[in-house]
Amino acid sequence: MITLIIFIVFSLLYVVIGVKVKQWEVITILGFRTETPEGYLRNPKVYNLTRTFCFLVAVIAVIFSPYRYSATIGFPILGLLWYWVYHRGTDRGIKEYRRAMKETCEYYQANPTEDGGDFYEYAKQSFELTDNQIYEMYKENLKLYTML
Repeated sequence: MITLIIFIVFSLLYVVIGVKVKQWEVITILGFRTETPEGYLRNPKVYNLTRTFCFLVAVIAVIFSPYRYSATIGFPILGLLWYWVYHRGTDRGIKEYRRAMKETCEYYQANPTEDGGDFYEYAKQSFELTDNQIYEMYKENLKLYTML
């Protein structure tokens, strides 16, 4: 019974933490570091390790569960959660990117005396991008980000 409780608690923690960390990762790599918490910016590895730790504890709870079909049910659940966290976090990061670009455009439209320059033009062009194009931009920036 205790392994089932551990599995549920750490699976839920993984979902909550994992979606948020993935969202912050996406928005940071897309160039909006101001939209993420300062703690994440200072040390993103701690957040990634916390997410991974929660997932691994849930896996270990499945392995050591005394119930007959726990692995048959537990591993597919964890696989689905991993998939859902990745895609939901990415989608939320892209939504956050669109929101930040919209606020940028609204700011410069409301304040015509200020010159937004290239950034304002870039923000206006971002409305024409599809989610897939933004995701491709994220993947390209991720390659550059990991090289540094």
